[in-house]
Amino acid sequence: MNDAFLKQNPDLSIITGDLIWSDGVPQSDIIFKELLERFNKYVVPVAKTYETHDSEDEFSRGAIRVLEKYLKNAVT
Repeated sequence: MNDAFLKQNPDLSIITGDLIWSDGVPQSDIIFKELLERFNKYVVPVAKTYETHDSEDEFSRGAIRVLEKYLKNAVT
C-alpha cells in the first residue's frame, strides 16, 4: 500500500467494499482501525463503499460508520 501511494501519487483513494470481516475474527474492529490508520498516513481523500461481508457477525453498517471517525480524509 505504501509503495502504491508513493509511486502513483493519487488524487483519490477508493475502498470498494468488504472493509471488515468480523465473522470469526477476534478484535476485527482493531484490525479495521489499523487499516484506516494506514490511509491516514497520506493526505489523500478516501471514499468507501460497503459490500455484503461488512455487516456480518457483530457489526452493523451503523457500527462501521461509527468506526469511520478514525479516517481523517474521508469523503462521501
